[in-house]
Amino acid sequence: MSKFDDKNRNFDERQEDQQEKKNLNVEFSRTLGEEKQKKTKKN
Repeated sequence: MSKFDDKNRNFDERQEDQQEKKNLNVEFSRTLGEEKQKKTKKN
């Protein structure tokens, strides 16, 4: 039983990590897009 619980907990943690990475990638892409827009406006 405890082994099964550990597996579930690890799975949940992995899911959360992936969600955080996705959020970071979204933030990074948005920042990158804004930087590109700024450069484009300057030119």
